[in-house]
Amino acid sequence: MKILPEVAKRVSSQDKEDIEMTLKLIEGKDKAHDDKNMSVLFFFWSKYIPQHKQSIKCGGCRQAVLQFWQKVKKEWIK
Repeated sequence: MKILPEVAKRVSSQDKEDIEMTLKLIEGKDKAHDDKNMSVLFFFWSKYIPQHKQSIKCGGCRQAVLQFWQKVKKEWIK
């Protein structure tokens, strides 16, 4: 996935902190699809990947956005 490393490099340091905190909150809950936290991840999705539309109402889209940011987080750790 070529887009992943590109996005990981472009994310600002403040956005990175916000994304990491949101992922931490999601991972700490039984319900991984908390609307408030998912809306934060969708906001950053639309900010950094506007050409790929995703709907917060779509279960598959929610899972894809969550997994994408989890992979970006792993990329930052490398």
